[in-house]
This record gives sequence, structure tokens and C-alpha cells, in this order.
Amino acid sequence: FLSRFGGQAFWYSLYIFGLKITLYIFLAKDALAIPQPDNVTETVLVTQFFMLPVAVAMQDDLIATYYLVANIKYSPLVKMESPHATKWKFHVANLCRGIDGMFSLLVNFIIL
Repeated sequence: FLSRFGGQAFWYSLYIFGLKITLYIFLAKDALAIPQPDNVTETVLVTQFFMLPVAVAMQDDLIATYYLVANIKYSPLVKMESPHATKWKFHVANLCRGIDGMFSLLVNFIIL
């Protein structure tokens, strides 16, 4: 959110975000197309259940978003250091980070 609107860093970050979301969609679509086994043992189900918190803890983007939303607020003083850091860009950047983390977690749940 510190980059100039329309600058090189701005477009690069949008490209990376779009690429990641596209890849997550393709991975989820491919994983959902595979038939799921019907005869899964209880041991496998219990192991999958205990791996869910591990999958959540591994999502750095999601954890960072929760931390930022809970603990950090935008301050106009930031504009003294970086004049292009606006409040709406701060919120959009955090929203995109949260969406990225949720898609990543969704794909992990589907594959798990």
C-alpha cells in the first residue's frame, strides 16, 4: 500500500495477486474433480481432523490479516514517510491479503 497508484510496484503486486488467485482456483477445481474415496478409515479421519489447526496456522497471509485487523489502525502520520500510503489502499491491501489467505486455506482443506 506504500507504492504510488499506477506505478510499477502497484501493477506488479496486482499481477502477483491475480496470478495466485487464478492458480488457487485451478487447483481447487482440479482437486474437486477427483473422485473422493468412500472407504476411509477412522485413523485417516482423525488425522485429518488434527491437521486442520496446522493448516490454519500455516497460512501466513491469513494470520497477518487477523493480526493487522485486530491490532493495527491506519494513521495519517504514515503519509509523512510515504506520501502514497492512503487509508483506502491500506484497507484494500489487507483485504487482498485476507482473500489470498482464505483461498490458500480453502485449497488446503480440499486437498487434505
